[in-house]
Amino acid sequence: MIVYFTDRFFTVLGVASTELPQGYRIVADRLFESLDDGVNTFECEVVANDNDVHELKELASEGRFLIRESHGRYNTVFQITEAEWSNDSVRLYGEDCGLQLLNMVVPEQSFTDKTITQMIQSFITDWTLDIDPDITGTKTVKYEGENTGTNRLASICNAFNAEFYFDFDIEGFVLQSKTIHILPKRGSEEPVCQLRVGIEIDNIVTQSNINNLATALLPKGKDNLDLKNYDYSYTDAKGDVYTVHKPTGQMRCTTQMNNWISAIDSDGLIVQSWSYDTSSKATLAGQARAALQKMTYPEVTYEVDFITFPDDIKIGDRVNIIDDDQELYLDSRVLELETSEVDDKVQATLGDHKVKPSGMSPLISSPAAVDEAVLSITSKGGNVFHGREIDTELIATVFYMGETITTQEELEAALGAGAEIRWYAPVYGLRPSTTLAPSTTLIPKTYGAYGLFGTGFSIAYSSPLQKVQIRCDLYTEGGVTP
Repeated sequence: MIVYFTDRFFTVLGVASTELPQGYRIVADRLFESLDDGVNTFECEVVANDNDVHELKELASEGRFLIRESHGRYNTVFQITEAEWSNDSVRLYGEDCGLQLLNMVVPEQSFTDKTITQMIQSFITDWTLDIDPDITGTKTVKYEGENTGTNRLASICNAFNAEFYFDFDIEGFVLQSKTIHILPKRGSEEPVCQLRVGIEIDNIVTQSNINNLATALLPKGKDNLDLKNYDYSYTDAKGDVYTVHKPTGQMRCTTQMNNWISAIDSDGLIVQSWSYDTSSKATLAGQARAALQKMTYPEVTYEVDFITFPDDIKIGDRVNIIDDDQELYLDSRVLELETSEVDDKVQATLGDHKVKPSGMSPLISSPAAVDEAVLSITSKGGNVFHGREIDTELIATVFYMGETITTQEELEAALGAGAEIRWYAPVYGLRPSTTLAPSTTLIPKTYGAYGLFGTGFSIAYSSPLQKVQIRCDLYTEGGVTP
């Protein structure tokens, strides 16, 4: 990672790095991304080494900018907001929206039937707005008191059930554009990958709290619309019953009220106020029930420490988390990411969970419905080998028409003569053990001493490589399944 120190017009004044042997050296770093407010923060500690400490102090003065380059890409701009000095080092803190929005004071505002664009452009005028076309309609809202620009932006996006983030387009250290992207939801709707404890994941810490728990909401709509005397009842898939208490207009979950009765609470009624911009009682009731469904159980989050973190996972994406020892199988959303390149560590906070009955993908966990072959590969020794030789056994398994295929005979019986598994690996520059022949096609069809079809093969490399890529394909008359 390289960090460029620039003035306020992006003229490069100096450089610090995690890897360069000379110059200013980064000895600690932390990049923090969060869905909550769309603002990324960056901290780093820079040591002068044999360089001029006074020059470093000048480079890293508050108000100047840091351009972070990682993996060959200028991926974030941060304005330095805090600097802490010691004898020969400085610890810096910056945020990616800059002082303009951080220090901007937005006064009390009232909006009547305004679009999200109209609201934001009332106080932000020099950023490009990239607003998803699905974010439509108007709102009538009032924001009392003063707010910073970033807080007011977050409040407006929340009113439209939207999320946002900042983006800087830099070419040749020249700022081409700065954009606020606003969309209904960041990231993927479906899980982008499966992550397993002991392979990609080092540890999972589970946290739960009841700070925001409620068993009833008191909804308000436009012009103080309420649900008094409104007839409503709904039972969800869990069997929880939601009804409107006509005398008060409260939306109640009577099932969870019974669960929270205690020696100090005779009715289990835990009420929170809630509002929604609508003139329809039916809409108010439906939205209140949907909001209450998310609040009737303790809030659970999972902090995940990764051994290796796939590059294609972004903030807001959904991932499958598999912990067979704890029988924990989750389809979860990445709410926060904390990355350190110095420590080679990524920590993610996951939320918005969907609990799954097993760690297998829906395609495999319901094999009776599968009319196409599914090829699954697992590595007994894991996928990452820090400071040690690569030593593992790769196992191939095929799922087809409700069957788990584990031998070559079963494979040909199910998929026809000529069906086979082929393994491919780069062999140039490697020193393979005797268990892996230096050939482009590895172990086709018959495995000989390496075992039957389902066993796969052993692989052991003693060369100090950072990564070895292995590909496994299933060949049939119908084509190739990677």
